[in-house]
Amino acid sequence: MTFRKVAEPVVEPLTSYPNDEYGGSFSPDGSQVVFSWDKDDGEPKLYVKQVGSGPARQLTFDQGRDEFAAWSPDGHTIAFERALRDVLIVSPQGGPEHKVGETEAYHLAWTPDSRELILATTRPGTLISDLDAVSISTGARRRLTSPSENVVAYGSFAVSPDGRSLAYVGRASAQGSHELFIRPLAGGPARQITTLGAEIFGFTWTPDSREIILSSNRGGFPALSRVRADAGQQTPQTILLPGELNQVPFMAPFRIDRLGDRPVILGYESCRRTMNLHEQRLDAPDAATTLVAPSSHDDYSPQYSPDGKRVVFVSDRTGFTEVWLAEAGKGEPLALTAFANANRLVNAPRWSPDGRRIAFTVHEGSSEDLYTLTLEGGGLRRLTYLPSIQGRPSWSSDGNWIYFGSTASSEWQIWRIRSDAPAPTSPQAHPENAEMLTHPGGSEAFESPDGAWLYYAKSYEGPDLWRMQGSGLWRMPIVNGRPDGSAAEMVIRDLVAAGWWGLTRKGIFFADIRTMRFVAYPAGTPKPVYFYDPATRRQTRVAAITRRMYHFRPDFCVSPDGSRILYSQIDVENIDLMMVRNFR
Repeated sequence: MTFRKVAEPVVEPLTSYPNDEYGGSFSPDGSQVVFSWDKDDGEPKLYVKQVGSGPARQLTFDQGRDEFAAWSPDGHTIAFERALRDVLIVSPQGGPEHKVGETEAYHLAWTPDSRELILATTRPGTLISDLDAVSISTGARRRLTSPSENVVAYGSFAVSPDGRSLAYVGRASAQGSHELFIRPLAGGPARQITTLGAEIFGFTWTPDSREIILSSNRGGFPALSRVRADAGQQTPQTILLPGELNQVPFMAPFRIDRLGDRPVILGYESCRRTMNLHEQRLDAPDAATTLVAPSSHDDYSPQYSPDGKRVVFVSDRTGFTEVWLAEAGKGEPLALTAFANANRLVNAPRWSPDGRRIAFTVHEGSSEDLYTLTLEGGGLRRLTYLPSIQGRPSWSSDGNWIYFGSTASSEWQIWRIRSDAPAPTSPQAHPENAEMLTHPGGSEAFESPDGAWLYYAKSYEGPDLWRMQGSGLWRMPIVNGRPDGSAAEMVIRDLVAAGWWGLTRKGIFFADIRTMRFVAYPAGTPKPVYFYDPATRRQTRVAAITRRMYHFRPDFCVSPDGSRILYSQIDVENIDLMMVRNFR
């Protein structure tokens, strides 16, 4: 008896160009790959290259970001997104483009017959999507998912190569983590196949439709693992591959009966990234910035203490997001929380006026709640327990209230809650000991240092919410201790986004991030920083942030005396496409 020797898996670069290459998709026979390349650190375009050696050929040329390509199973068409909205198709050889529809998601998928594209539509005011199959010839839509299915907005979805099953990233409940679900493509109940307790950064079916390869941060940093598609809930088996952040796997869409003796190739994105806090003096805007508590991972969401000598921020330097404290001249920063949970994402720590307490949020599943901690032995307290999102808290000038944005009323509004409110013991429909202050719209608020005004931003991180009526910065007077929404007035139109502004006695400082809204892979376009004087209504440019930043990690703050700004920028990032030949 003779045995055929099975080749060993080999890991090698699929691309290795300057800047970022991402969003890869193989041709059906696995001989070519299409991907987005941010060649000039500006607007990425689609490129096609042979697997192995050879140059990349530019496929798209029109203005706008071209991303999230998906090669059709019949090999005749490539679908992609332009400007994070329009869905177009084009021949792999180039030529005329045809618009098929629109989507808010960072993902596209084909049906096995190559006649329809699966597009995601986010339900208003939620982080849940519906999936539709859209005909590329007629534009006709048919709904694939039911209202009871919690498909994660902006998550991945894909049809199995045998055409029988639809897989998607979903949640079993509002508080649940990202998990993989599979349901018959023709209709029927979905079943959960993973128990991750973490986020999922993309997945792909294997050619035989028996397994799914996924990227998850269940161990801290994104890594690849595999699960069986025909089994029940299971813990994925880790795939050990070189690289730092291994995410967004992809495989050729061919069926196994067409594969023959060709080796199976697994592709994935390998990302190296460092985000550090940079402090810039406004009296010397051309001087080099100063690093604050640098690390080799992601540090973001900073805020100065009331005396300007300390900084709280979020970092994943342990593999999980925690609140950290840095103090000038005191050496290494100190971790203030120890959640050590990939499904708990910490965000937006804020100092109390007396510098003794910190308010912040913890995002878990599809909800986010308020917490406070006391620096000197007071421990951790939970203030809300809601099936909704509570975002970006801040304190009143007397320390008695905490302002926050919330979707508890089904749309973003500004609320406030007593800072000494008792901890909730069970889920609530609306915040106890809290009141809603705005209508319509609000996402983040700061009280002026003299307690006379409540300033608030209406925009938030999402395409639809950014287009909210009257977005920008507003304010309302505080009368007898309560903000008066009936006297609200616009201060700055459109330019101010939640997380990218700060308030001092001098006035308002903000970064104009319009060039980087909602992009998954930001470019290096400069972001100007402005000072706005409410007394004179004059706006002056005072600095600029020259490197890349992420819109979904708001990173801007200003010192109490208005002399310094602090922000997180991407000091190191390079995304390359990698491949595993002879994957098994």
